[in-house]
Amino acid sequence: MLRTALFLDLMVFTLRGMSNRHPATWVDTQGAIHLCGMWPLGATKCPEFCSDGVPQQRRYMSIDTEQTTDSNSPLIPEGQILEFKHHGYGTGVHHSVEIKDSDHTIIAEGHPAFGGTDSAPSPLDYVLAGLISCNQVTAQIVALGKNIELGEFNIDLKADLDNSVLVYGAEGNANFTSIDLEVEVESKLSEEEFTEFVSEVERRCPLTQLYVRSGVNVRNNWTNKPLA
Repeated sequence: MLRTALFLDLMVFTLRGMSNRHPATWVDTQGAIHLCGMWPLGATKCPEFCSDGVPQQRRYMSIDTEQTTDSNSPLIPEGQILEFKHHGYGTGVHHSVEIKDSDHTIIAEGHPAFGGTDSAPSPLDYVLAGLISCNQVTAQIVALGKNIELGEFNIDLKADLDNSVLVYGAEGNANFTSIDLEVEVESKLSEEEFTEFVSEVERRCPLTQLYVRSGVNVRNNWTNKPLA
């Protein structure tokens, strides 16, 4: 089965992200139920809309609400470097990654085309899911700073990966060749204001910039939906 899968010239990844007005994102790889998300800043318990008992990987940050008087104020000073530390371990194409200074562990397995059994999302699925979530989180950060009210997000993503370098060792770039994002978000912005807002989100989203600056053709198509 692996021998057959490796002859795929182009791998296509399709994901969909969705959320309600709560600033959290939930991403599923189409055809499988793998969910991940982020609790809102300041949360002390799971929001009602995700209390259905579905196993989900959660990471949250706590803040001292008594010391936070302005909801639009940054939680940390400008220019502070955020440090991320992880530890990974495993065998074959199945591995776990511990997020240091937290209780959370990410379970991942290589894509079925590379010998995986689909017991967990692949690293490729995680980085693409991260791009979806990072766009929504960045949009929320930008909106808070500009006193913009946002409603529900719906995000579709399609990414293409040529396996020539990764699998066969050909010369070239092992990165994704293209990523298409289709984003729908509710707002009360005019079309001109919305265009400026989207441009600012693209500029400030760390993962969008990571892909763009590494040479990936990232196509962002945002649609402004009326917010009731």
